[in-house]
Amino acid sequence: MRFGNYAQGLAQLLRALPLCEALQLHDGLPDVYDGITATYFVIGSYPEALANAYKQLETAQRINDQKRIINAYNNVAAVQFETGDYAQAIETMLLNLRLARTIKYTRVECITHINLSEMYLSVGDHEIAIEHGLHGLQMSQEFDYTLFEIYALQNLGQCYLKVADAPKALPYLEKAMELSRSLELKVMEAMVLLALGEAHRSLQQFEQAQTHVHRAITLAQSIENNKEVYQGHLLLSELYEQTGDFAQALAHFKQHQAAKEVVFNEKADERLKVLQVAHDTATAKQEAEIAHLRTVELQREITKHSQAEQQLQRQLEYMRALSAFKQILLTPTHGEADEQRILREALRHLLKPTRAKMLMVYRNVDDPELGPYSQILVSVFDDVSVSLQAEVAYGATLAEYQELLKQAQPDIAERGNEFIATTFPHSLIPPVVNRQLMAGTWIGGQIAELFADAPTFRDFLIQKAHLHSLLLFPIQIDGQWWGTIGMTEAAVQPARATAEEPHRDGENALWSEDEILMLGTAAEMVTSAIKRWQVESNLRSLNGQLEQQVVEQTAELRNTVAQLHIEIEERQHAESALQAMTTSLEQRLADRTQELATFFDLTVLGGRSADLSDVLEFALPRILEVSHSQAVCVHLLDTGRQHLSLAAQQDVPLRFRPQLARVELSPQFRNWLENPHEPLLIAKISQLKVIPAAFQLADFQAYLGVQISVGQQIEGVLSCYRFGNNSFGLDEIALVTAIGEQMGTVLETHRLRRQAAELAVLEERQRLARDLHDSVTQSLYSLSLFSRVGREATEDNDTDRLHHSLSQIESTTLHALRDMRLLLYELHPIELKPEGFKQAIELRLDMVERRIGLRADVKLDDLIDIPYNDVVQLFYVTIEALNNVVKHASATQLTVQLVQENRDLRLQILDNGKGFDPSQTKGGLGLRNIRERVTQLNGKLAIFSEPDNGTKLEVVIPL
Repeated sequence: MRFGNYAQGLAQLLRALPLCEALQLHDGLPDVYDGITATYFVIGSYPEALANAYKQLETAQRINDQKRIINAYNNVAAVQFETGDYAQAIETMLLNLRLARTIKYTRVECITHINLSEMYLSVGDHEIAIEHGLHGLQMSQEFDYTLFEIYALQNLGQCYLKVADAPKALPYLEKAMELSRSLELKVMEAMVLLALGEAHRSLQQFEQAQTHVHRAITLAQSIENNKEVYQGHLLLSELYEQTGDFAQALAHFKQHQAAKEVVFNEKADERLKVLQVAHDTATAKQEAEIAHLRTVELQREITKHSQAEQQLQRQLEYMRALSAFKQILLTPTHGEADEQRILREALRHLLKPTRAKMLMVYRNVDDPELGPYSQILVSVFDDVSVSLQAEVAYGATLAEYQELLKQAQPDIAERGNEFIATTFPHSLIPPVVNRQLMAGTWIGGQIAELFADAPTFRDFLIQKAHLHSLLLFPIQIDGQWWGTIGMTEAAVQPARATAEEPHRDGENALWSEDEILMLGTAAEMVTSAIKRWQVESNLRSLNGQLEQQVVEQTAELRNTVAQLHIEIEERQHAESALQAMTTSLEQRLADRTQELATFFDLTVLGGRSADLSDVLEFALPRILEVSHSQAVCVHLLDTGRQHLSLAAQQDVPLRFRPQLARVELSPQFRNWLENPHEPLLIAKISQLKVIPAAFQLADFQAYLGVQISVGQQIEGVLSCYRFGNNSFGLDEIALVTAIGEQMGTVLETHRLRRQAAELAVLEERQRLARDLHDSVTQSLYSLSLFSRVGREATEDNDTDRLHHSLSQIESTTLHALRDMRLLLYELHPIELKPEGFKQAIELRLDMVERRIGLRADVKLDDLIDIPYNDVVQLFYVTIEALNNVVKHASATQLTVQLVQENRDLRLQILDNGKGFDPSQTKGGLGLRNIRERVTQLNGKLAIFSEPDNGTKLEVVIPL
């Protein structure tokens, strides 16, 4: 086949195939299928090539030959690519790359990079194509794979030509040309020359491009490589067309068509020969296979029954494991530690049937400081992986994981080793994995694929934690992603397994459908158990809280009852004390009220009464009562201040009154009286030597004496006596002292009133003297003058002058009489009573106005419910108004009216005198007095008058 005789090669391979099967040469079967696949691939029979490639893969997997498996995958990918299934071809080739890395098959790893570069270039993903090409070139140079190096250089040149970067492509192509010539690889040299022609054409270097293409065609023709011949003629046709040589362009295009037809005819002939060989071989084999078929069918039935039995055995094992898992989860728990122990024990039952290295349950935590992360709640390992657990938790792996966290999540890296070893921040996990688990969908596959978007964490899991595959089921509680149950490690499978993709792929499944179903069922059981534990925990918490509340409330109730008993007792004591206090306060209030009443009465009486004896006579019984004394007496100093005279007494026995009437002062007692001193108090009166002997009354035991002072002047003594040994208390002493001070005030008031009365009498005498001088004396002097004029008129017989003088004498006499009547009325004492206002006004009119010839009309209403002081003020307003009429009006008729209208009291005084102009007259003392009194009554004053037309005075007082 290497020399192009594909029919002969295929015939030999088809004869070798039954021999290998009959002789059970299992190691040779993959190679036979490899040759058959290559033959069909070369002649373009891709369905047959793909079928034999999968048989090659099956036989290689049967003998577990990793290199042959990789070779089979490589053939599968090549056929997929040629049939247009680029995505599947690339995915298969990527799997091949990982397998080659796993077994360190550098040769295949190198060529796979080059093949991937070619594939990505074909689908237009130039960057990844260049990346794989560079990887392939690096490995070919490192391991001295010269042929692969040529392929890599030629492919990189093609990549850069595709991205229109010819300057970068040229060095790679020239290096490929150099190596091809050194190894005399004319096929590769022809391909590289064509690529160089393309590069120079891109740089507009058409002559160099034509030279390279001519050399490529010549070389290809020499080795009968018709494919490069027809490609070279096509490129030359395009070059000549670009340079304007259309004749050459047409000639080379025709040669291109002819060469292309030759190539296709050759392929068709080869295909026909190969198919004929296959048909002949099949006919020859048919009879042999008929006999073999029965044996194979029988063997297949036996195998099928065996597989079914194994499947049932596995399912039974799964069911037993799940049953034990469920029974353990149903074990009662008493806290979180107990729950973790039970969960760990349950997970151990799943290790063997799932063939997992490790099973774990994660719990999600949304920390406000650290962000969301998953923390291992429990984990179990198989016997082989126990050392891995210790290394991850305490060894170098933990230190490396901590270094990784310092870059990705420094806050977690600062925590303790135990926390770090069980915590995986969500930021390390690819978002697509998080989203799928959050959506409630399981996910599984190789870690290299699952964590492809998180290369740092992926490399750590694979290289440091030695984990290669992962199957995860979310635990959903109340619609929220609570956590995850997962297992690691199983057989290798090329395609990622997800919920949306099939769970099985024959014997090569990453996890079998039963294993996936088993873990999913376990996840549901764990979810139910966690929900039950949460409810039980809440119930335990509520029960504990309830018990605590009952204990607290019982204790609180007990304390409350005890407190209530105490409060009841205290309240009873308080009520008793309050009752006693109330009684005491009532008594004290009554005493204070009585004392205040005594003070008030003493003050009022002292202000009203003119006679001191009347005041003392009224006050002493009250003092006797409020001081709780049996006898009281008041002594005042005489004018010489040598003796004390009894001013008043109350309940002093008759036999003691003479000795108390006038008491001579002893030196000690005089000294006590000369300056203000504290009260004299003695429980046994006979033992007090300070007081005079006259004060020591035999019937009494207790004595209290206080000074009666007016300012700083001591005026007398107030003495209080009691029978028996009942002495005076502090409150009583203070009370009697205050009464003594008040009596001093009464004395002062009495003295001031007496002085005021004396001053008033003196002032009245002076006023009467002035009035007599101003009125009567002047009138008498006028009479003497008019009498002299009359006498002279008589002597002169002047009748008219005599008549005029007599008239003046009459008028002056009447005026003097009027003034005398007014003075006599003012000298007459007025005793105005509240109900005697009308009588007092009538008396005034009879004594003054009517006697001097004025006709007076009076209309006065009775004054009802009007204060006495207001009546007095109103009376003097009326008198002042009448005085003005008598003195100034020269009237013959007078009207006085006092009526109550609505809520007003209206006083009107009218005369028919000479009148005056109010705007021109300021008014005298009498009118000012009227205004002041009306103002005090809150009333209004109005005066209406005109010259020669009388006067009207009106006062309105609100009631």
